[in-house]
Amino acid sequence: MTAASPRRLAFIAAILISITEPVLAKEKIVAYVPNWVDLKSFSETIDYAKITHINIAFENPINDRGDLSFHQKDEILITKAHANNVKILVSIGGGSASGNKALQARYFDLLSAPKRTDFAAKLAKYVADHRFDGLDVDIEGPSINKDYGAFIRDLSAAMKPKGQLLTAALSQGYGGKNVPDSVFERFDFVSVMAYDGAGSWNRNAPGQHSSMEFAKRNVDYWLKRGLPASKTVLGVPFYGYGFGKAFRKSPYAYSAIIAANPEAARLDQVGETIWYNGVPTIEAKTNYAIDHKLAGIMIWSLDNDVKGEHSLLDAIVRVYRSRSTEDPPAPKEDRVGFPKDYSTTFEVLRTVERPEKQQIVTVFGNERAAAVRRSEDLPYPYGSVIVMETAGAIKDEQGKPRVDDKGLLRKGGVVGLHVMRREKGFGEAYGENRTGEWEYVEYRADGTYLTPPNKSSPCAECHVKAGRDRDFVYRGRLPERATK
Repeated sequence: MTAASPRRLAFIAAILISITEPVLAKEKIVAYVPNWVDLKSFSETIDYAKITHINIAFENPINDRGDLSFHQKDEILITKAHANNVKILVSIGGGSASGNKALQARYFDLLSAPKRTDFAAKLAKYVADHRFDGLDVDIEGPSINKDYGAFIRDLSAAMKPKGQLLTAALSQGYGGKNVPDSVFERFDFVSVMAYDGAGSWNRNAPGQHSSMEFAKRNVDYWLKRGLPASKTVLGVPFYGYGFGKAFRKSPYAYSAIIAANPEAARLDQVGETIWYNGVPTIEAKTNYAIDHKLAGIMIWSLDNDVKGEHSLLDAIVRVYRSRSTEDPPAPKEDRVGFPKDYSTTFEVLRTVERPEKQQIVTVFGNERAAAVRRSEDLPYPYGSVIVMETAGAIKDEQGKPRVDDKGLLRKGGVVGLHVMRREKGFGEAYGENRTGEWEYVEYRADGTYLTPPNKSSPCAECHVKAGRDRDFVYRGRLPERATK
């Protein structure tokens, strides 16, 4: 007989927790990630299924020839993003760069007519050489001069033939008036920096730096100038500013605010006084983006968030999911098939208890699937069928679950069968959510549908979360099964 290793059980538990969580369909969630953090560690904590784009901030010209810096640790995040089907762009400029007189002068020189075309070509080559999906132009404030429009024109000409994305971050109050309307058609989308309405640069003007009304005014400004709503991404802050006794020159990360006071998640100001955006305001801004058919939400910056119930990223995703009315692509017909005799003809691969739900999950494999016992045997052969059976625990007269002499829950009636089959050409209907030649259906014990084929995209999306760099069923590599 076979026994599951603890590592295998961890993978199964992960997939059971996430299997009903759909990822995003078409909305953009753009996350800035600064490359001065520990990218090796941070890249392991990102829930890639909840974002669509990452902007690495920042890389800038290191000489008058326009050669860009490249931090080697960027490579870690580039690889992770691609493995998880997330677009990754390099961002140039930045707010700090706008205050750097030497760098500002360098940009002015490179954007001037004699150097502009060559600089644009060099940037397009840089994007390709380092496997980025595109370039984000975050040139701000006084760094936006009369050559900005021509620079974007030449950038577009250099990048679009290569299929590269070209985006920007723009602010109404910090250089916005110097941006010509002609650039809108050349950008794939524009992130509106609707924050920093107040800050440490003016300690005598305390207040909310990114109110709901401030966000609306900033979006309205760009829409009235001709930026299409379909290209407008609303920027939200994952940080705040302190005034009074809490004044300091640097911002407060949302994570630090929550660490000091978990109740701050439901507020927008704490202490004396830190102003920021809590969960309700982030939810309201996401609803606003949906109501006005904006392209999505941008985050500065993802490393400032927390995990769990107070997460601002989760708040954004939660709103999008709750208001989604369009089914993601999925097969229209059932090619998986109800496995009528699975409990007697399939091999039991492992059993996992879910005490919090008083359930037992048993994973079965047909002969072809059960033959795969090591990671070296992957991919699963065509014809493989795997059944994830969920059953309720038998309860006593007081409603408590019964256990056997080993202390394990006693299995009662089957409440659902999550079935997956691999055949040549399967999975194409899932579109961007395809992670191999698998299709999925969820049945009741009597063979009727819990999740019919045309609603099965969340099943495929669950596997997207672990990356599409290999064809797999479980969330991770398949270690050897222990035998006895």
